Amino acid sequence: MKQIKIRFGWIDKRTYGLCDGNKITLNIYLWLAETFIHEFYHFQYPKDSEEMIEKRTEAKLRKMSKKDIIRLAKGLLWNYNKIRRKK
Repeated sequence: MKQIKIRFGWIDKRTYGLCDGNKITLNIYLWLAETFIHEFYHFQYPKDSEEMIEKRTEAKLRKMSKKDIIRLAKGLLWNYNKIRRKK
């Protein structure tokens, strides 16, 4: 059976995952940031259609730098871990 290495790290603003031989890289930063922004827009604009939410999300992500996306994702992870430790 082949062994595979899994890595979490930045790839680019359009790639969620990448398989390179026996290594898979998951762009957890992009996934977390995009998912949070998308769901936050559902919260902020509950009457908007899914299509409109997707457009808002894409527009927001286009304006964000790599640094902004990573900072948001790390902030979400930090808050999640802080809440988890309280339980």
